[in-house]
Order: sequence, then C-alpha cells, then structure tokens
Amino acid sequence: MDEGVKKMVMIGIVVVGFPLAGIIFWTTRGSNRNQEIPADEMQLVKCNNPACGASYEVSMREYSTFQREHLNPLASSAAAMTCTKCGKPSVYKAFKCAKCEKVSLYGSVPNDFGDRCPECKFSQMEADRKAAQEARGQ
Repeated sequence: MDEGVKKMVMIGIVVVGFPLAGIIFWTTRGSNRNQEIPADEMQLVKCNNPACGASYEVSMREYSTFQREHLNPLASSAAAMTCTKCGKPSVYKAFKCAKCEKVSLYGSVPNDFGDRCPECKFSQMEADRKAAQEARGQ
C-alpha cells in the first residue's frame, strides 16, 4: 500500500471511527442507571428561592431521572427541580454539614469540595481524604 492510500485510511478512521465510537458511547451509557440505584436511597435537596428555603429528601431515582431528562451540556449547573413547597423551579442537590448540621446547596463554596459548609467551613470529603492519606502514612 502506498503512502497516499495509508494516509487516506488513517484519515477515514479518525473522521468516521472516533465520532462513531462517541455516538455508541453516548447512546448506550446509563441506560440501566435507575436499576442500579436502590429504591430507598434518598437525595437531600434545598430550594434556592430566598422566600422559601425549604429542604427535603427526594428519591435518588427520581432525582437522577430528572437530571438525565433535563440535561443541558451547556449549563454550568444541574437543572432545577420544582419545589414542592413554593412551586418555583429552584430546587437543587444539597447536603447536611456533618459538623454544624446546616443544610446547604451542594457546591455552594466555589472552587472547593462540593460539601464545604459555607457556615463553619467543614468538609467531610476533605476530612476523609486527609484520614486516608494519614492511614497510608503520607
């Protein structure tokens, strides 16, 4: 095979092969995700509407399905669910601080651990990582 034909075959693989692999990946990923989530697993959520501020739990399956159905790859955050208390589309994933027990929006402290408490500055993820590093002797 001469060099021109080899080059055309390689270009064909790149132009057709990689996009095809991407399409296969995107269409088959997560098709059984809700079956992997236990039926009783819950996700804490909080309303970001200042007039409401309600926090409550929703089924992790429900939360996951909603996020998958409302996925916007151009958005910098998850889609807002409708609040069961005030009816506004302002509900996001939340966490309860392990130290001060305040409920906050996940990722409320920019460029930090997702569970960094905006009040007391504690992060369980950070504490767990430090403990794991110390256990390994680093």
